[in-house]
Amino acid sequence: MSHWLRLWFLAIVLHTGLVLQVHAEAGPAYPSPMQTWSARQYSDFHFVHFNTHLALPHLRDARSRALFERLVGRGNIEAIIAADAPRGVRQRDIRSILAAIGAIRGSYNVAVMLGEPLQEELTQVQIFSLYLASEIAGLSDGSIAGAAC
Repeated sequence: MSHWLRLWFLAIVLHTGLVLQVHAEAGPAYPSPMQTWSARQYSDFHFVHFNTHLALPHLRDARSRALFERLVGRGNIEAIIAADAPRGVRQRDIRSILAAIGAIRGSYNVAVMLGEPLQEELTQVQIFSLYLASEIAGLSDGSIAGAAC
């Protein structure tokens, strides 16, 4: 019986080790391009890139293209604007996205300066930044504080 108990224990240890190894190899990943992103996914994207130095998405292959298109997807912002939430909440969410996009734009800028072929992506991120600023202004209530933002 002791022999079977040792084998059972060894099997459990090996299984646990394999499960932990699979989770360790998976590591942090960018948010899924298959769903609409909120301010949270933009923040997650920024911190995953900043903390892990995963490659920035680009337009050269289909998988990376899908992620990049989600990153600069206006549908994400249109969903926030159309949401049944107070104007201030929607404006705050878009400002949060603009802040994350600013940091992400900086990463693309550095990559381009280092010779990475990401000029088109950098341009699209810059265009998306301007779009975000215009949407924030569109949600402004006309007050001095709203205009200043």
